[in-house]
Amino acid sequence: MAFSPWADGGPTPDARKTRKAAAARRAAKTVRKTAPKIWQAARSAPAPRRQYTPPAPRTTSVPRPANSYAPARSNTGRISANAGPAPKPAPPPAPPSVEEWLAGDTAYLSTTDAIQKALADYQARMNQQKGQYQTEYDTNLANLNQSREAAIADLTDDFAARGLMNSGLFANSRSELMSDYDARQAALEQGRSNFLADLEAAFADFTSEQELIKTKAKQDAINRRAQRYGIG
Repeated sequence: MAFSPWADGGPTPDARKTRKAAAARRAAKTVRKTAPKIWQAARSAPAPRRQYTPPAPRTTSVPRPANSYAPARSNTGRISANAGPAPKPAPPPAPPSVEEWLAGDTAYLSTTDAIQKALADYQARMNQQKGQYQTEYDTNLANLNQSREAAIADLTDDFAARGLMNSGLFANSRSELMSDYDARQAALEQGRSNFLADLEAAFADFTSEQELIKTKAKQDAINRRAQRYGIG
């Protein structure tokens, strides 16, 4: 009879395999019985709460001025209900004065420049006409005086030749002659005075017309200022 290591009655390898298989079946059966209970307990258990982590406050690379408005924020980054009121906007700049506006209104300045040039041109032409008339007046007056002297000389020679120099007839003739030339000279002077007066009157009328144009241009500029700044 051959020697066997399991002759003393110990479990054979096949017996141990059989025991392990039986233990595995019992464990599987236990798992099948307890798994539904564990799954049911997992479903009924409350879900763990997620803890809220507030976002980090926003920052900017540009520093905020010291007097700028910054609304209060809570630790969650939201604007707090007790934030201070927003600052009032800065008032608009005051409109320029009428004089300042006129000094920069191109339409008004263009009109006034044109008026000044028109007045200067008119006065230059008027002075030219005065000079021309004065020249003609001086020539006519000189001719009149020469004619007067010649007429007196002729009258004197005539009455002297007839021996009537001391007669009343010579005195009357000479007086009439002088009156005639005085009237002629007075007419020259009156014509000169009338001419100069007409020139001055025409220049005054032209100046008045230009002042009306300037006044209207000024009012138009003031209206543009009122429209620009909403001045009622």
